[in-house]
Order: sequence, then C-alpha cells, then structure tokens
Amino acid sequence: MMAVAVPPSAPTKPTPAGQTTPSEFDASEGPTNARGYRSPYTLAFHWSARELLPDAGTAPRNDPKLSSAKPHEQWYTAETRKKDAEWGPQVRAFDVPACCKDWPADRKRERVIMVASRYLGYDYQHHHLPDWDPPKDWPWKKVAAGGQSKGVDCSNFTSFVYNYALGLGISSDIHKQCDGEARGKEKKAAAYNDGTPANLTRIDKPSGPDAYKQLVASLRKGDLMLMTSRKPEKTGQVSHVAIFLGDCGVGPDKVPLIMDSAGGGTDCNGKAIPTGIYIRPMTPDTWYFKNFDHAWRVIPDDPSVKDGKSAKQG
Repeated sequence: MMAVAVPPSAPTKPTPAGQTTPSEFDASEGPTNARGYRSPYTLAFHWSARELLPDAGTAPRNDPKLSSAKPHEQWYTAETRKKDAEWGPQVRAFDVPACCKDWPADRKRERVIMVASRYLGYDYQHHHLPDWDPPKDWPWKKVAAGGQSKGVDCSNFTSFVYNYALGLGISSDIHKQCDGEARGKEKKAAAYNDGTPANLTRIDKPSGPDAYKQLVASLRKGDLMLMTSRKPEKTGQVSHVAIFLGDCGVGPDKVPLIMDSAGGGTDCNGKAIPTGIYIRPMTPDTWYFKNFDHAWRVIPDDPSVKDGKSAKQG
C-alpha cells in the first residue's frame, strides 16, 4: 500500500501495469488542518493520481478559473453580482473525457472520488463553483460558515464532481438530482454532455432487521446517496446527497464512509466534524442510514460483474 501525504490531485508515481496495490491519501492533510480538525479517515485508491486524472494538466480541467463558461475576469463584476447574486457563475459543461472511455467501472468510480477529494475542507456555501471566492460584502445566503468563502452545498458538490470527472450533466438542484434529472429548466433525464443518456440505476432502501447490512452490500463506491429532511415540516422530502466511498474510504473502525458537504457530525474518535466538505461515517444510527431514501448508481457495473463484487469493488 503506497502512502501519499499530499493532496490527491498531485501527481504520484503510477502503479505498475497489472498491479492494484492501493495508494492512500490522508484525509487530515490540506485545508482540514486550517480549522484544527484532524480527520481519522483516509482514502485509498487502486490507481495512482496520474492514472485516474491523466487529463488534469489539460484545459479546462487544469485551472479552476476555467470551471465556468463565463470568463474569470467577469466572475466578480457588478453585472455578475446583480445577475448571479449569492450563487455566482454557473458551471461549464465539461467534455466527456476520452481517456475514460474504455476504463473499467471501478477506475471511473475512483476517478470521481479522487476529484471529490480535491475539495476536502471547503466550506458549505450556496455556490455553483467550489473555487468561486467572492468578497465579504457580496450577496450571501446565510450558512454556518459565517460569511462568504470558497465552497458549495451538497448537490452542487456532487453535480460539479460528476460533471468534472465524467462530463455528466446532472442537475445541481437537490430535488431534481433526487429525480435523476439533467441541468437546466427543462424536465428531462440526466445525460452526459455529449448527449449520451446517463441511464442511472436506482437503489432503494431495503427493509427488515438486516436493512443496514443489505444497503451497505448493495452500494458501490461513487453512488449518490439521497436522504430525507430531518425537519418535521419536511418529512419525506429529500434534502441531502452524499457520495458513498466504499473501499476508497478507510477508517480505524472499518465503518462505511461517505463524503459530502454538510453540517457537522461526529467521527469515530468522538470529535465534531466541521461544517463543509469532509469524510463522515455511515453507521446504523446516523442520518445517512435512518433517513436514506434511495441512491443513484451513475456508473454501471461491468458486464462481467454479476451478483458479487469484483476484486476492487466496494
């Protein structure tokens, strides 16, 4: 197992062809330390950063300033302030990366999680772009961060990650994402940005005394988990989304882990997890299971995978 003490987007030595020795990323590194919080969780990958993000050095994926179709010099103008207000510029429709075309499902899923891990430690903000960082006096939708900063909310996070990683155009609106809809005002199923249908697979919550074990066994890394609101007045209404980490998420207590942009939670050491993008545990007692509604599998299993899991699935 190759340990990597750098952010996961940084180049690492490629894994030799035919080998699947995982590389690790310490989730406590990087921006998480800015708040004095050290995560007990790590991320493990069967492919190196270079192998999962071979196009990371190519425009537009090589520069956060290119993450919107709106030129960067217009991100903070008076016109943008008036038109886009607290949400900021819209995300560009990233191309469907040719490098991923013939990859197995697990490699695509790990690409998604590696992209997501770039934003660990970012604040929870009602923005479209994770790296949009408006001045403090910019219009702001009140959240726990206490003011404007880089960050995104739960559904903008998952929408951005899948858009960047695979060129998938899934809505950033939590209610539309819940229904598997595309971006935009027109009601239609999510599709890739080249027009190819996404054909998402829905996974519903099992019932019975073994529901938790059954759910964990049925999920794959990269699946989008959707939860209903904890507010009594919104009972049954989906209000949150998270990315299931599967075997990419590693914790000392071996509990299944998710990554999301959310408020709080407690880690396996009993420490409060800050608000924002972090790795969090999914135990039978957490909201992630109790209020689980359904999940979307964006990346289908390989044809060779029947009822079990492949050697690298989780």
